[in-house]
Amino acid sequence: MNNDNDDKINLLRMIGNSPQTCRHSMRHAWKHLEKAENLLGIDNEMSVFRAITAEEEASTGLIKILRHHKYNNASKLNPKKHSHKAGIWSLFSIFGYFIETEIEKVFEVIKIIGIETDQLKIVMKTAFTKKPDQWIEVTPPLGMSIFENGAIASFKNYQDHFATEKHKKSILAFIDDEANLRNKLLYSSPEGMPNVEENPILFVKERLKRVKTISYIYLLIAQHKEKQLFVQQALDIYVDLLEIKK
Repeated sequence: MNNDNDDKINLLRMIGNSPQTCRHSMRHAWKHLEKAENLLGIDNEMSVFRAITAEEEASTGLIKILRHHKYNNASKLNPKKHSHKAGIWSLFSIFGYFIETEIEKVFEVIKIIGIETDQLKIVMKTAFTKKPDQWIEVTPPLGMSIFENGAIASFKNYQDHFATEKHKKSILAFIDDEANLRNKLLYSSPEGMPNVEENPILFVKERLKRVKTISYIYLLIAQHKEKQLFVQQALDIYVDLLEIKK
């Protein structure tokens, strides 16, 4: 628990050094998480609502930093539209499937370091070397592209896998449901009054993990003014996924 608190302190310190027009959303995300934890057992519906809002605020900060650094298509993401914010974790989940099924065949370890300093880095230990002290440092940390069959990868197969796992016809249908989740906690329906069906403690814990992850990604982007290749690739995939007209 202490390590989690130390990470939070260090993340917030680094976030405080990021562009002023972007950092307040990230800081507010962590404030929402504090309030979500305080409401557990007192008002579980509002605790879960705060946790959802925390994730959305973190996603807002991510959209703002993409706009701040003038990434192509970043202006097409609307930080006031719930689906544009709620879908970011789904995008990360797609990349997670890719890492589990493809990247881990080549890389034994991929990790972010520098949490106690003012600069985050990504280092990798490949399967081609077994030396314990031999690492590859990616500079800038997201400055690479992923290709498939000679072209920039679209991750379409992983998007389909995600939708199937969520029992949805498409990933967009799942994102729409996620974006509407907060409304289900506020308003009654023909089925009855709002009620938290999931374990609220686990729900808040999951959103803490998401906000922490988004904070890392935010900083990996914010700390480098140049446009990083994989950030642009991911953004283009996300715009296509949301079916936003280019």
